[in-house]
Amino acid sequence: FTYDGVQRALKGEHYHRQKVAASMGSFASELGNLNERTHTDVRYSKELPRCNRETQPQRLAIAEIFCGLSKFGVGIGFSTTGENRQAYASALFCMAIPKSRFGKIIGLKIDDKDWPGHGLPASVVSDRGPGASWNIGLPESVTREMTPSFTPQDNAVAEAKHQRKSTLPGAPTYVQSDLSAVQMARLEVLKFIEQNRSSSAAESLSPEMIAAGVSTPYGMWRHLDDRMRNDVMQVPFEEAVRRLLTKVEFKIDKGRLMFHKFAYSSVALQQTKFFAALRRHKEGTVPGYVLDIAPRTAWIEADGRLIEVEVVLPFRTSAAEYWFTLPELTALGQAKASNEYDRKQAVPASSALPDQQFEEQTGMSAARGTVH
Repeated sequence: FTYDGVQRALKGEHYHRQKVAASMGSFASELGNLNERTHTDVRYSKELPRCNRETQPQRLAIAEIFCGLSKFGVGIGFSTTGENRQAYASALFCMAIPKSRFGKIIGLKIDDKDWPGHGLPASVVSDRGPGASWNIGLPESVTREMTPSFTPQDNAVAEAKHQRKSTLPGAPTYVQSDLSAVQMARLEVLKFIEQNRSSSAAESLSPEMIAAGVSTPYGMWRHLDDRMRNDVMQVPFEEAVRRLLTKVEFKIDKGRLMFHKFAYSSVALQQTKFFAALRRHKEGTVPGYVLDIAPRTAWIEADGRLIEVEVVLPFRTSAAEYWFTLPELTALGQAKASNEYDRKQAVPASSALPDQQFEEQTGMSAARGTVH
């Protein structure tokens, strides 16, 4: 009996591969260019986001995409409803567009020099969760690879980047954050950018890189990208929106463009033929797209092209009120409709109250008089 044979028999093939078997080499050994292969996975925030908009708080699902060669973080996405298509698709959307544009959408100032690169990869490796869905929105030219079930080491590039957490004995506990889901997402983006500049790339460097003083994923990215060793596939912004964002339906109500009872508009919209005709349409629907973590900005199909619009509140208020997630916006719209229904139900009783108060205080009837 060999030691390997005994370990396999006692603890199984998975344990043997993870804990006993010798290393088979680096995952990047067969790669030569940036984005030749990327790895993606979802982790969850340690804290629950603050929630005051009639939605049940859940841990923020954070989808991350890393370059297989440089371990550089190329995309990050979020979902407030667990690991799902939207989390992975929003991370790919982040990867596909310039990061300064992504920052504007979620309310951050990001310099493209601090987080370089945009486009879609040649290949994506994921586990067999929602990230493996074929209808996630990727072009057919992007190769999809799925790791076997219960083998996280096959997606080690993404798994190794996850923050470690310890489990304490006793009753389960959780941490309630003072940050909203949108604010938590912004913080995670800033941490993601910093991780590219501070984590070690020592095990992935070539002699030329070492001689050039490269030590981080950001340095590797710059070194290889400057030498045109990047397999990224550029896609137009409009295509990224249509492929990767959540498709929704805007409604036309009394000449206004509405989404979950909130009005949307923009200068670009007001300059279209569609806007000129909006007043003539009492009702109807318009297809649109939103990023679930920040639907303040949206895009609609009008005049044969995409038009960017933003939520318009009825009066000037604090900047924080413009930022909400798609589930929060949905809940707000439902609350607004419910409040209006309750108001209408109370109208008959409330309309009789002034007459009753007048009679009680003056002793006179509130009747309007008689018809002659």
